[in-house]
Parts: sequence; C-alpha cells; structure tokens
Amino acid sequence: MTIFILGTGMRGVRSFTLEESDIVKKSNYIYLDGYTSFLPEHFREEFEQFFHKEYIHLTRDKMEVDDYSHILRNGEDIVILVPGDPFIATTHISLIKGLEKTGETVEVRENASIISSIPFKCGLSFYRFGQVVSIPKVYSNFIPVSPLTKILVNLKNNLHTIALIDIFDGRNISTSELAESLKKMMEKAEDESIDGRKLIIASRINQPGEKILITDLKGLPSIHEDLTPYTLIVPAKLDSNEAVFESD
Repeated sequence: MTIFILGTGMRGVRSFTLEESDIVKKSNYIYLDGYTSFLPEHFREEFEQFFHKEYIHLTRDKMEVDDYSHILRNGEDIVILVPGDPFIATTHISLIKGLEKTGETVEVRENASIISSIPFKCGLSFYRFGQVVSIPKVYSNFIPVSPLTKILVNLKNNLHTIALIDIFDGRNISTSELAESLKKMMEKAEDESIDGRKLIIASRINQPGEKILITDLKGLPSIHEDLTPYTLIVPAKLDSNEAVFESD
C-alpha cells in the first residue's frame, strides 16, 4: 500500500503533472484537503469530468488527528490531494509525518505554490523575502503579536513579507478585518511601524479575476469586494531591479 500526497498546483486539474494524473487514474480512494487553502472555482466538476472519479472532502477534524485509520483502506493505495504544494503548510508536514508512523509507504509530489508565484507577480525578487507569516482574525481575548513581530524582523533585515490570511467560514477574512487584526497587534506591541507603509494585496493569483492592489493600512477597509483567495505582502525597501520592474 502506498499513500500518495499530491499537490494540485494553482490552476486546477490543468496543473496536475502527468505523473500525478497517472496516480489518480489508478487509485480507487481519493481524498481532498478542503480547509487549509482554496481551490479554483469549479475544481470538483473539472476533476470528475477529467478523471471520471469522485473524491472525499476532508475537513479539519479529519486532517489534524493522531489516528489515520479513517483514511487507510485495507492495503489499497490512496491519494490525498493538497491545494498548491504539500511542502508548504505545517498541517501538511504534520500529515506526512503522521502517515509515515502508520508504517505505510508515503510518497509526496510537489507542485506550484502561491509562495513561488507572488514575488514575480508583484515585481519583487524571490530572494528578498523573509519568513512567511499567518495573520489570524483577532478577538478580545486573542491578539497574538508574533505575526507582527516577524514582519518587523523581516523589515529590519530589509526583507519583504508574505502574510497568509486567516480563513473563516470558507473565505479569507475581509480586508477590514485584516486591518483590524494588524491594528490590534500594533496596539498590543506598542509599535506602529506598519502604519503608513505601502502594502500589496495579491488576489486570485494565476486564476481568473487576478488582481494586484497597492494600498496601506488605512486603505484596507475601503476595499469592499471579496478578494478570496488573497494574500498580503509587506514590501521592504526595493532594490534597483525591483524598482525597474515596478516602473515598467
């Protein structure tokens, strides 16, 4: 038995590699990670039409577990589809390690990720990005400052930051909620370094409706449309190549 964890890339079924397609065609048990990220619109329909197979949607309570017996299928190969690249999210790293503990063979196939696409789309150098952060929705009793701290460390080292945005009810939190999260973190950390700084919103990258928006903290609440899926980029000082790219 082999457990295949396959990255689906960023453009739906069209992003599957030939090897991944062959693996899916040979498997009778296919699962999809349905909560860590987003799939292109109509992914399920395109998948079923192309492969003539259906997949089982895995929710968070089925992914972040200690016992994977609900996934294993009596010695038959299984496939777990992961949006983007399965080597990015900590959830998927934990999944891989957990499945390896079952004693079964685990094979992973990488694919395209938002992490590698965003720099070029925004005119920034991939080599000048620091640690990736995740920005959650804050509550009165939950205001973590570690995401802001990591952004500030990146800026101190003149490195850009990719900030992944929290998912709530199947959508990214709104840009207004994002602004509120950042403001609450700044208040708690007593640091306003982000206020007034240029911010980039990268929405639906490599998908229909792709948008790159330039704004700042005060401008985030004025973006009223749903940009899901979107990512925040906090640029550091641009170097000469990036400045040339930006001006083209």
